[in-house]
Amino acid sequence: MNNQPFIISRLIIKKFRSELTEQESQILTNWLAENPKNEELMHSLLDKAATQSNLSIFDSFDEEEAYQKISRKKIKKPFSFVWYAAAILIASITISAIFFFNEPQETKTRFAAIENQKHKNDVLPAEVGAYIIKNDGEQIQVDGNILINDSGLIVTEDGNSLISDIENVSTENTLVVPAAHFFALTLSDGSKVWVNANSELNFPSKFSNKERKVKIKGEAYFEVAKDPEKPFIVESNGAVIQVLGTHFNVNSYNKQTKATLVEGKISISNNSENKILLPGQQAIVSESRLDVGAANIDRDLAWKNNIFRFKSDNIVSIAHQLRDWYDLEISFSKKVSLTQTYTGEIRRDAKLSEVLNMLEYVSNLDFRIEENKLLILNKE
Repeated sequence: MNNQPFIISRLIIKKFRSELTEQESQILTNWLAENPKNEELMHSLLDKAATQSNLSIFDSFDEEEAYQKISRKKIKKPFSFVWYAAAILIASITISAIFFFNEPQETKTRFAAIENQKHKNDVLPAEVGAYIIKNDGEQIQVDGNILINDSGLIVTEDGNSLISDIENVSTENTLVVPAAHFFALTLSDGSKVWVNANSELNFPSKFSNKERKVKIKGEAYFEVAKDPEKPFIVESNGAVIQVLGTHFNVNSYNKQTKATLVEGKISISNNSENKILLPGQQAIVSESRLDVGAANIDRDLAWKNNIFRFKSDNIVSIAHQLRDWYDLEISFSKKVSLTQTYTGEIRRDAKLSEVLNMLEYVSNLDFRIEENKLLILNKE
């Protein structure tokens, strides 16, 4: 897995948003110094992003809120939202896709031949893989699940092979799981974390004496080792989840954070209130609201159990999952309904064509694949 294109494209996006940390800025500076063409490419991408406003739209767009608004109204021109939603779906990979197509060897491994005449190729499912950005800027590629032992060493899952060490135990390191990948690791306290595609986990090599704190962007499932003396804290999109030992899922792909509790008890808060969750409950948290209700455990944990489980989901929600798992660029036909919902399930280790066959069976939709591009349209 060659993650250099993904790393650099991610840093260029963060530069556009003025979110670069000092270590990330140094990584980008080093890359620019490698070749004059790198600087030309970066400025070209930044100019394109500024002109098209793709990234700024993506930053400000709350998909869930927009969909709720759109579903409460009768739209005279529904196709305008369809194309807007499609733009949002591809905005997050606008820059990385340019690098993607410049990497022919990596591209070939993502595609497979297919006999179906309406698809020009098939797309393979996600695989284990990620990289760690250490505090000193070093990037470590990891192609198998890992654990951080109590000495601050990054080792293979069986604990026998050294991958790297993290020298400064008081600072945070970042695990980045790109699209079309997934990952699992064991933290230094014995807590286990499964990280979904297109997600980042911020963690220290060793926790402090008072607390165990991590940060998640995207989605992760936690099985927290019990330690009454050290609460385990997860921060995500302004939400703070505090536990002593429990199993729970956190999803923060959009501006809201959804926490689903499987076992134990957690405390969850935002800037204004705090609530306790019991097993079988979920909390949806934003800056101004904290709502607790019954969870659909099977649905919320389907990704961790290697299943696509769609339950009355609209096509935008489904397309987001396909985009992250198969690293796709997605577009919609103008007549595709965003309000209609679909139900079905299939294992996530299936090829893209197999998932699309299931969706075609339970819907009035048709699909076309060309390399990493997926077109969604109505059946003729």
